Amino acid sequence: MPIRSASSLPPSALGAMPAQSDFYRTLFDDAYDGLLLYDEQGRLVDCNQTALRMLGTTRPMLLTSGLMAFAMPPADERQDHWLSELMLREAVLLTARTGERFSKWWHGRRTDHVMIDGWVTLHRIQLPVGLRVQLTLRDVTKGRRRHEASEQRQQADRTQQQLRDVLSRTDLSYVLVNREGIIQDVNDFFLDFTEYSRAELIGKNYFDLFPPASDQELSRQAFLQNIKEESVADACEFPLLTKLGQTRLVHWHVEFARDFDQNVTGAFFVGRDHTDRLVAARALTDNRNRLQDFLDNAHDLIQNLSIDNRFLFVNKAWKEKLGYTDDDLTQLTLNEVVHPYYKAKLLYQLRNLYKGEKVNKLETVFLTKTGKPVHLIGSISCSWQDNEPVSTRAILHDITDRIKAERLQKVYYSIANLAISSKDLNSLYGAIHRELSKIIETNNFYIALCDDARTTLQFAYFVDQNSQGSRGMGARPFSTGVSEYIIQTGRPQFLLKQELHDLIADGTITAFGLMPEVMLCSPLSIGERIIGVIAVQDYHKADAYATTDIEILHFISNQVALAIERKRNEEMINKQNARLNAIFESGSHLMWSVDMHSRLTSFNRNYAAYFLRRNGVYPALNVNLWQADMAMMDEEAHDIFQENYKKAFQGLAQRFEVRLRDARGQDTWREIYLNPIYLDDGSFEEISGMAHDITATKSSQLELAAQEEKFRAIFESFQDIYYRTDDQGIITIVSPSVYDVLGYKPEEVLGKRIVDYYVNPIDRDRLLLEVSTVGALRNFEAALRHKDGHAVPLLINARAVSGAMSGTEGIARDITELNQIQEDLRGLKMKRRPLCMLKPSSWPT
Repeated sequence: MPIRSASSLPPSALGAMPAQSDFYRTLFDDAYDGLLLYDEQGRLVDCNQTALRMLGTTRPMLLTSGLMAFAMPPADERQDHWLSELMLREAVLLTARTGERFSKWWHGRRTDHVMIDGWVTLHRIQLPVGLRVQLTLRDVTKGRRRHEASEQRQQADRTQQQLRDVLSRTDLSYVLVNREGIIQDVNDFFLDFTEYSRAELIGKNYFDLFPPASDQELSRQAFLQNIKEESVADACEFPLLTKLGQTRLVHWHVEFARDFDQNVTGAFFVGRDHTDRLVAARALTDNRNRLQDFLDNAHDLIQNLSIDNRFLFVNKAWKEKLGYTDDDLTQLTLNEVVHPYYKAKLLYQLRNLYKGEKVNKLETVFLTKTGKPVHLIGSISCSWQDNEPVSTRAILHDITDRIKAERLQKVYYSIANLAISSKDLNSLYGAIHRELSKIIETNNFYIALCDDARTTLQFAYFVDQNSQGSRGMGARPFSTGVSEYIIQTGRPQFLLKQELHDLIADGTITAFGLMPEVMLCSPLSIGERIIGVIAVQDYHKADAYATTDIEILHFISNQVALAIERKRNEEMINKQNARLNAIFESGSHLMWSVDMHSRLTSFNRNYAAYFLRRNGVYPALNVNLWQADMAMMDEEAHDIFQENYKKAFQGLAQRFEVRLRDARGQDTWREIYLNPIYLDDGSFEEISGMAHDITATKSSQLELAAQEEKFRAIFESFQDIYYRTDDQGIITIVSPSVYDVLGYKPEEVLGKRIVDYYVNPIDRDRLLLEVSTVGALRNFEAALRHKDGHAVPLLINARAVSGAMSGTEGIARDITELNQIQEDLRGLKMKRRPLCMLKPSSWPT
């Protein structure tokens, strides 16, 4: 609960005193400490000017908000701090009641954000206006900071002494210098090492004593520059001269010395003497040179790492393969070389190696200076000294080509299977893009296809960094772009930007779109036929691809072309199947197929419905038709089917008509076609069947046949000659009675000119004239020649025939007997004429 001022009191409780108390008021306001007065209810009722100056506030603001409004949480919330408004209020009330005094630290912030530390005490006083609790706030900021700094310096001195002792016991040198290089402290080991006494070194400039004369000024300037820039290498190695002039090689670790405000006050050096190692190294120089020559001529990558994963040595093959120089190696660590994906595994293996465990096989991936991965496999071992690991040696073999070949083979097989697993061409293109991205960069990738006539170029799949997502660019006329150039030449191309400009300049190609820095293109070939082009490109880096990548792209392109062709054929077949299925299921035809064992392999709905009507059940695939359907037929239909199926199984197409009876006893006629289904190699494994209902047609045919039989009976019993000729006068129909009349069999005169049988051809012309004029004639007499050569008089009735077979038809009757009778009658009449001329009286009686 906040401590509030009493609104019923005057601004100053002391202001109610008599006028003679102004002197005491002045003493109150000018007191050295800040004073705050609280009444018995814990309300802040007055404060002096010192408190206002100390907090940088005004009287109304302080009386309204209270002291704790300026408080800040201390670094550690100990019980000797005023922590909250509630804590202060409870203490004020307790002091007012009992007179008990309280003293605690107070940490706050002025209105101008300056931090202040204070010592706050509470005690009860009696004033003329009543009982009050006086809070005394003493500013101890400077004193407390000085006290803390003193404690911290003492602690730092103790820590520094302990560090000197520890380093001396571990044979490490310790030197502390200020910003100018003046020696402030050294440990005993360094004194023994350099043969100086402490008095000879403290206060002397390090760079006047220890660096060789030729390096003194250079070392001094480098140190001063590092101090100024506050940057220094954490480890370095340089020579040091002892008091007796001996040169020692020391490996130093350097850190800045700082005060409590983190200002750099100098630097301290911790070093180990490597002189003995240097002597040994010089003794082994010749051997090392010979070893270096041997290692540099090795094809494997050889490296030597320190325990902190810095490169102590790498051979020539290592540098050439990864692209680093000797200058790079001085700052390079293993963490910067190993691929991030393999880093955790490699560091885990190194930790196990440092524990004494064996690492049988090391398999990892390094990155070249340009960021390209190099797959490595080999062995690694650890060097030990005093039972401590000091370095590792590794001999690594580059298996990048093998890994690429394995991935390439895997991608090759994957693409081969994509034609089966992809649901459509667009899915196939996307899957090809994903598979290809596993072996080369495909941020900009497209597939373009051309027709066989090379009139159109279709961009079936197109992914580009300058466009969002994957899409097809549509088609364009086959012209002179890069894609058309690849298709026409039939060769894969690795094209840099300058080469593209050269091709454009000489008119070989035309530029479409943005110009890439590098472009890899390969034709999509199936045998000798090119169906399109596959390409990758990069708009920013000319070294995005290696020359081997074009070989990879070309190798994959053949399988891509096959996959695309298969998928296109599959979609074409599916469309064709859809059309055939529509045909198969439409119309009224029954369609089915059987294998060489007479088992049903397919059928349409019409066949299923008819099978149900005939046999009472639905058909099923692989059912034997001879047992399920033909066995239910009558003997005649069964024999017809069996005979025609046998011929169809021999490869002969069959067409036949058969009468079938369904389960209800109704007869239907079917016209049936059986055809072998030939494969590309000329063989066949199935027979297709198709039948349609010809019951109505067959009924008409049977009725017509009956009528024709009746007509033929009449025709053949006809005594007169019936004939028909075409418009050329060729006899097309003649009745059998021509034999009885003219002595010719019908087949002897059919196809002959009728005029050739006239005794007088003029009669034929007269007949045709009459028919063409009137349309018909009756009782036309003409003589036709008998086969024996004599003339046969005929009486002809004829008419014109119109339609597809124009000509004449007629009936010719033999009037030989009629003429004979007429002759006989005329002879008899002539004999009777003389008698008629006699008088009646002369007739005999």
